Amino acid sequence: MTARRLAGLAPLTLALALGCGGSPPPRTDTAPATAEPAATTAAPEPEIDPLAGDAQIRFLHVATRATQTAVDGFGVDMDTPLFPGAAYKVPTAYAKVATSAGDVALLVRGQGLAEFTVQANVPPGSHNTVFVISDPASAEGLQLVTVDDDAPRAPAEAVRVRFFHALAGASAVDVCVAGAGRAPATLLFPGVGYGALAAYLDLPSPPPVRLQVRQASENECAGRQIGVVELAATEEHGLLGQNVTLVALGALRQPRGRPDVESEVLVSIDQPPQSSTFSLPLSR
Repeated sequence: MTARRLAGLAPLTLALALGCGGSPPPRTDTAPATAEPAATTAAPEPEIDPLAGDAQIRFLHVATRATQTAVDGFGVDMDTPLFPGAAYKVPTAYAKVATSAGDVALLVRGQGLAEFTVQANVPPGSHNTVFVISDPASAEGLQLVTVDDDAPRAPAEAVRVRFFHALAGASAVDVCVAGAGRAPATLLFPGVGYGALAAYLDLPSPPPVRLQVRQASENECAGRQIGVVELAATEEHGLLGQNVTLVALGALRQPRGRPDVESEVLVSIDQPPQSSTFSLPLSR
């Protein structure tokens, strides 16, 4: 949801000039009296939205084939990178980009990686995350996936989560909330494909919560379990009342000759233009 703010105009204030007390002197001609012009107060200039015509974007490098390689993110018409040296799993700060038409061209470069350019739709005034992920169809390629970070804040007693699938080697996944004891799991995000984002939902109960990542299945929460992540209720990572992006990343299997990459979940507490992140293991 794109945050748009419209500046309002203050009402025009009219002040009538009043004469002093006493009777007016007798008139000596027959011309009609001319009224004094009313004094006016000029309306203030409308407030200018500092983001009008611009958007803010950040890069998040989660490409498992380039965990040891920082990537540079450019606007195509710029010689200086917007995001120099974006490291694996470390989101950049937001940067302004001119996008009055709603589109911006982005380019990514990294040593040993194929250069990649994409047209991203970033509406004026919005905040967006550009995920840099591995292209499963190319040995050296990357993909860029842009998502809108603006959304209503979660109620104070709830946690609002969305899920981004960047776990290389896994096809579509179901994300389920584990039941207590022997109770069955509850489906939260069904059939999330690689490189896809499942939109915000409020967790059915506040943390602590165990989330299962499973292979997508026609039967609810019946696919092979890939891993489990524990969302704990801690003072260090207070999640209540927050919008949270969960990013499953790592690799279930790597091509021969590439190092193994640990499967984990990156937790981003989203408060554009600010955010904080931490990682949790995706335990098998």
